[in-house]
Amino acid sequence: MRYPSEARPVLAAAWGVLSGAVGAAAASMAVVRPLAHTVGLWVLLVALLCARTTRVVALTRAVIALVGAVITFYGVPGFHLGTGKLALWLLLAVAAGLVLGEAFRHIPYPLATASAAGLLIADAARRGLHYPHQVPVLATFLLVTLAALWWRSRPVHPRAARYLPMTTAVGYALVSAPDFMEDLIR
Repeated sequence: MRYPSEARPVLAAAWGVLSGAVGAAAASMAVVRPLAHTVGLWVLLVALLCARTTRVVALTRAVIALVGAVITFYGVPGFHLGTGKLALWLLLAVAAGLVLGEAFRHIPYPLATASAAGLLIADAARRGLHYPHQVPVLATFLLVTLAALWWRSRPVHPRAARYLPMTTAVGYALVSAPDFMEDLIR
């Protein structure tokens, strides 16, 4: 089904709000709490929204979805976040939306697909290394997200596997950066 072009930013906002709500709900459920502290949910969101789109569509969808996710995630009652940290996360949402939207609009090309997969793997690995007891939840989530990425990027080019080690290493540095920046504000 095709939606009118005016509704597409609204749909991106809706998906962003939904993903923010899922992340916030995960924070209050012990079993899936690790998902509230990963960026994999939002990496997948942008990859699914932006794959095979134009630059303008991808950047618009990515920024709107990530800003909606941040506002929803941190707008949950009981989540006390200072203005400086909220501004930081909104700034990161816009920056990540611009960068990831541009990168992921090229999915299914091998480097773009490997970049999305590398970020998902790096995020799960980063969290799992710090919290080994969360590995089963993280591994399950990783398999589901990689399957969704595969579905969106099919047919997957075999060269994507060649780029995966590099994109995972770069992804690890990228997914570690927001926590480092947040620690600087404390």
